[in-house]
Amino acid sequence: MTTDKKNTKEKILEAAGEVFAQKGYAGATVREICDLAGANVASVNYYYGGKEGLYKDLCHHLFAEVFDQFPVTKDFPEGTGPEERLAFFVEGMLNRLLEHVQEGGLPKKSQLLARELAAPTKVMDSLVETFVRPTAGQALDLIRRILGPNVPEKEAAKCLLSMVGQCVYYSLARPIFSRLELLDLNQPGIVQELAEHITRFSLGGMAAVRREAEGDTVSGAGGGREGMA
Repeated sequence: MTTDKKNTKEKILEAAGEVFAQKGYAGATVREICDLAGANVASVNYYYGGKEGLYKDLCHHLFAEVFDQFPVTKDFPEGTGPEERLAFFVEGMLNRLLEHVQEGGLPKKSQLLARELAAPTKVMDSLVETFVRPTAGQALDLIRRILGPNVPEKEAAKCLLSMVGQCVYYSLARPIFSRLELLDLNQPGIVQELAEHITRFSLGGMAAVRREAEGDTVSGAGGGREGMA
């Protein structure tokens, strides 16, 4: 690809980020995007196959950028327990969600991704399969190890969703609790502080779930012995 073609393609993608973030997928037009990019309307079909292809490429680009910048896994030393690995996962997820808070505003990519979450398009399916499902699977594997073999899969899934829900809340509900003056998300070190809290809170809940499951198993085994006595 020549430099001119590459620049045109990148300019269209950048302009699309501005327009889609401001107006959403349904409200944005190819002409408006191309006018902002200084490109011919036909360029969108040439490079992206149309408006839907452009939007899909943009969303995948933004997700990949955020996921690469804030990983939720890494190469831990051998013998590192699932609890420590889960703590790293939570901090990485919070960094992804609260990046705009640390920067002091809501950048275009966060606006666009927030719109996609609030009003999903066809692109959501590919985003989930490419980015979200593998990440959720990694976290669920750690949670299964923490819960032990006696906890049903459905309970493990609820533990995962509860933990992730706490992370998402700090991003989506920020306008509410900032007005309640309960927490300042702009203070230094707040992401690590929240990550430690969510991890500790979640591990406490998982410990309770595990104790309950193991207690049921012991009770069931005891009941069986009494029945045979």
